[in-house]
Amino acid sequence: MAKKIKIQPGHTIALKLTPDERELLLEKLIFVDDELERKLRLVIAGSQEVQLTIEDLEDLAGCVAAEANHTKDRKLGKKLDRVFERIEGLLDLFEEG
Repeated sequence: MAKKIKIQPGHTIALKLTPDERELLLEKLIFVDDELERKLRLVIAGSQEVQLTIEDLEDLAGCVAAEANHTKDRKLGKKLDRVFERIEGLLDLFEEG
């Protein structure tokens, strides 16, 4: 396993989402708290990057996985799985330290 990049506690990481993926998360995730939802709505001008802390990414990964596992819509499940894999990729790359 590759060594993780250490970041300062509270430092944010850019999660790139398409406009459709962002909208999907905002519409379909029912367990997202208000603060995380607010962060998903904020986008860096000219890009589709959402700035999230490691804790935010972990929370979002849990919400996305739960929704993907419980949906009966296979297309929706696949879309959520792709977002989950991207989040997990970032969590595998970074750690607080």
